[in-house]
Amino acid sequence: MSKLFKFIFYFTLFNIAFYKPNQIFTFDKEDGIMYITEFNYDKALLLFNNLVVFFYFTESKNCMNGLSIFKKAILKLKDKNITFAKIKISENNNISYKTLLEGFPTIKIFVNGTTILYDRELKEDDLVKFILKKTGRATTKLNTIKESEKFINENNVSIVYFGNDLNLIKLYTKLAENIIEFQFAISTKNEVIKKYKAENESLVIFKKFDDKRNDLKNINNEREMESFILNHTKSNILSFNEQAVHLIFNLKKPGLILYVDPQSEKYEYYRELIYNVSKHFIINNNQTVEILFVITDSIDEYVERISEYIEVDIKKEIPSVKIVDLSVVYRKYYMEGEINEENIIKFINDWKNKKLKPILSSEDEPEKNDGLVYKLVGTTFESEVINKDNDVLVNFYATWEDNFKNYKLNFYYLAEKVKNNKKLVIAEMDGTKNEVECLRLDGFPTVKFYPAGKKNNPIDYEGKPNVKDLLKFINQHATYPISIAENRK
Repeated sequence: MSKLFKFIFYFTLFNIAFYKPNQIFTFDKEDGIMYITEFNYDKALLLFNNLVVFFYFTESKNCMNGLSIFKKAILKLKDKNITFAKIKISENNNISYKTLLEGFPTIKIFVNGTTILYDRELKEDDLVKFILKKTGRATTKLNTIKESEKFINENNVSIVYFGNDLNLIKLYTKLAENIIEFQFAISTKNEVIKKYKAENESLVIFKKFDDKRNDLKNINNEREMESFILNHTKSNILSFNEQAVHLIFNLKKPGLILYVDPQSEKYEYYRELIYNVSKHFIINNNQTVEILFVITDSIDEYVERISEYIEVDIKKEIPSVKIVDLSVVYRKYYMEGEINEENIIKFINDWKNKKLKPILSSEDEPEKNDGLVYKLVGTTFESEVINKDNDVLVNFYATWEDNFKNYKLNFYYLAEKVKNNKKLVIAEMDGTKNEVECLRLDGFPTVKFYPAGKKNNPIDYEGKPNVKDLLKFINQHATYPISIAENRK
């Protein structure tokens, strides 16, 4: 063996024996996150079993915001034997040849040769849960009563498998890896099983709301466990927040709102009360309710603003019960009497059976109404539009709408043109402050023509807000002949 060959041989052995992976990587001094480049990318995947990589552009504001969330998540994952890295794509253009990147930022987890894409909205807590689940920490082992009490007490929803069936535990663990929203645990210890009065090979959901606990016994398969978890981990009671408002006002799902003071000593009593009521309106035993049940668990600026729109005075109307229903037209119903289970159930059933009269909003009736454009309010709409033998064109407006001033001005010019027609009224009404039974407004501005003798079948105007087109529309649908004043072009 030549001297040169011996040198190379022993030098290689020396480097292998004393090799430190970190020597080929650099770390950000601020946060300790490892920098990866296209040149050491493959080595990183080989050397680190649990590797989480953030792919980003420094020029992208969205990416930099995402990196900030990524750093915060890392702080919660210290001492978990997980390596965190980042790759600047602007400096490593060839990285796309090594891994598929469909957008930025992208987060990927590399676990023992398997690549897992973080495919959810980038939120700190969700990212932490996702990483823990995907790096072999989907379930917690509960070996003592103290451990089990701590696990159940610290989570809003805690899911525990009690038993020793290895096949069911395997299926349960797989399920736990895919459901990141909740914390899962396993206990094979008899003292823990006995403490919670659980059966062997059973799944128990512990909750801090609604019915507090649900047990699944005689488990057959993974699908049965998944269905049980999905059906029993969501409360029938929604918080009064953006999600509930979206369901009621955008998706038009009827909602019963229980206004209570979250700081009141009776808050838990009211929450349990509304939960007990909700059980009377579950469809097909699958936790789907006929009407949404909403409770105020905080009183903030958002709740006050939405309540003002519903015409609820937070300071004066707590506790109180309302129904908001946009399924046909926007209607509000207020419950009178004592707030108890019997009265609320009756209130909902009366609403379902159309026995309730809605509370309709209206501005004050104007003292004078001698303008060219007739001012309508909620309380005068029926008498001035429906009950009179004339044609009426109504502009339903919202003052905040972009086209508000343009429509209002053109309606004035239109009214001036047709002012000599005694059987034609040009009118307007603020649709945000006035409500009329059987009138649905899906947006603003909305223009409707009510022909004499056919007031129950108004005709929608879908043209532009100019006098010429409005006149053409009126002539087309008018019951009586129209004469035009020529004093304005």
